[in-house]
Amino acid sequence: MEDLTNILDDRCTAPFGAEDSTLSRYSFDPSSLREGAIENLPQLRFDREGSPVEVQAVESWADRFHLDTSQWGTFLTAWSRALQAFHTPLSFLDSLANKRVTLSLDGASFEVHEVSFERRDALVALYNKLYPIKANRDDYGPGRLIIPESCALCECVAKAEDDKEADDIASSVTFMELGGFSLMVNRFPWEPGNLLLMPSSHDLQVRSSLPLSQTPSIQIQESGMTWGTPSAHYLETMFSVADLFDFVAIRNHPESGMSQPQHDHAHCFPSDLPKGFIPRTLAARMKEAGQLSDEITVSESSLTPFSVLTLAATDRAALAKRGSILLRNLERADHVPVCSYYGGVLSVGVLVQKDIRPEERSRFGARVLLNYFTHSELQNFHLTSRYFPMAGQFKWKKYL
Repeated sequence: MEDLTNILDDRCTAPFGAEDSTLSRYSFDPSSLREGAIENLPQLRFDREGSPVEVQAVESWADRFHLDTSQWGTFLTAWSRALQAFHTPLSFLDSLANKRVTLSLDGASFEVHEVSFERRDALVALYNKLYPIKANRDDYGPGRLIIPESCALCECVAKAEDDKEADDIASSVTFMELGGFSLMVNRFPWEPGNLLLMPSSHDLQVRSSLPLSQTPSIQIQESGMTWGTPSAHYLETMFSVADLFDFVAIRNHPESGMSQPQHDHAHCFPSDLPKGFIPRTLAARMKEAGQLSDEITVSESSLTPFSVLTLAATDRAALAKRGSILLRNLERADHVPVCSYYGGVLSVGVLVQKDIRPEERSRFGARVLLNYFTHSELQNFHLTSRYFPMAGQFKWKKYL
């Protein structure tokens, strides 16, 4: 196998050059490409085995979340090392509480997960206070805007840049860089292996709920964003990374209450996690039914109680273009679209009321597409369903 590190320049922290956005230049089969990418993660360059603490943590996650260590063990070792570079202890994942329950609704049953944010929120506040990220420099390169003093994600990008400047790549929080995007560990993960894929530049084109006096007036073009809608390039990059590592990718809208306004990003998770059940099932069913081809297949998911549209195709570029148009049309109609992706299947749902804002404690996002709910959302499902159209109720056709 070709050593992917041969294409690195001195400042690249990843196994792919910054000019590659779709990974199309590599002729490896998917399994070999994934193996090569993982083996060359900067976090594994000097110690592929992991420390006893890392090994113990990976084994506990594998047992708790039913992860296959033969597939995910090496990746999770690199991921745990990157997480610790943020001063987030591996024990942070003990704060993640979820249990599988059954939701019965109008004669139909859905497998769902009940989640809790309270303990996690307390730890996030504590670690932000104990280990604030301080950027060393003001200038982070031509055509790039990073404002770490007011954006948590810019803080993470700034740390990665500082690590590169200090030649501290082995303990970097970044996994790879490509086409103006960074793939890095989520400083406060929702599940083991949680990464963030995001434009390296702060995005000032996203519509914001901030007061006008606090809303930036400069517009940055590098991210390919338009008023919060991901471009086809953005989606294709998200699809490529998800396909490469066998991830499930989800993207929350800046106004969904589960996102960071003005710095767009997508979450990536190992597909074996419970979050991957619905995306894996959808992809498997469509593949078995012959619905995964160059032509885009459009249908509505039957795996969630809400109206969720699925677009499926083997042509990722065409899928990204069609998906970007759909998301833009939904947003122009004053809806808040959220989406997930796995294995050639893009799933899209909408929040139809615009009174949910990031500053409020209501947190709805793409997790709902994956049947993840808090206790109160399940107990008061009639209130939860006010924000999302139920299955069969949303008129998708006019937005396609």
